[in-house]
Amino acid sequence: MGEHDGVTVAFDAMAQVAEQVSQDSQKLADQSRAAGAERAAGASMTEVMDSGRPQAVLKLAESLAKRLVSAASVLRHAVVRDLSSEGKKVSAIARIFGVSHQRISVLLKARHQND
Repeated sequence: MGEHDGVTVAFDAMAQVAEQVSQDSQKLADQSRAAGAERAAGASMTEVMDSGRPQAVLKLAESLAKRLVSAASVLRHAVVRDLSSEGKKVSAIARIFGVSHQRISVLLKARHQND
């Protein structure tokens, strides 16, 4: 296995996303605490919304989730492809991931369509 195979690239991409998400998670925590503090201090929901914090919190949370899900999907596809290439049966791969064999078949079919 070379240093540039699909799984290695996918793990590296996941690490980069995780590092970015870690940094942005601190911003999310700070903004959430600030919005909560405003509300706890007696601000109305309209006043809290006027600060823009709830909107920023939700936008950032959605962005973090999308980045993680996307990176996980790329990694999952790469691992499934490699396991299949190593001779693992669809049913065995499905057990490893805790999903149906149909789900693995769909992932492998998508691989052949993208090749």
